[in-house]
Amino acid sequence: MINESSAEYMDEVMQKCNGMAPEIFQEIEREVKSQLDNKVEEMLNDVVDADQTDQARFDDDAMNELVPKFRNCKDDPGPGFNDTVRDFCQSVVNSGPVRADIEELVTVLKNYAEDTTAADGQVA
Repeated sequence: MINESSAEYMDEVMQKCNGMAPEIFQEIEREVKSQLDNKVEEMLNDVVDADQTDQARFDDDAMNELVPKFRNCKDDPGPGFNDTVRDFCQSVVNSGPVRADIEELVTVLKNYAEDTTAADGQVA
């Protein structure tokens, strides 16, 4: 389910690059996907580590949202389990730290591609 959530977010964030030359779009998309996967994995590791502390509150707003959702996944193997896991996965991918880093990366890569192609007299 985390892959589905990541794919949905990729579709959203890559809209900023619509209209670019296909090869440039694909190159940006590959880099963003790689960084998104790494960032999501890092966030998941942070959530698991935070969960093991048994704290109720954290200094990080993202952890205050994600850890209780993670605990719900562990504690609720019932009929709502898939919905609980889907909610957690979407929350990880859409968390502030993930979105901030990925959206900044897309902007930087898009601007770089546009600047580079403009300098070469090409259209991005």
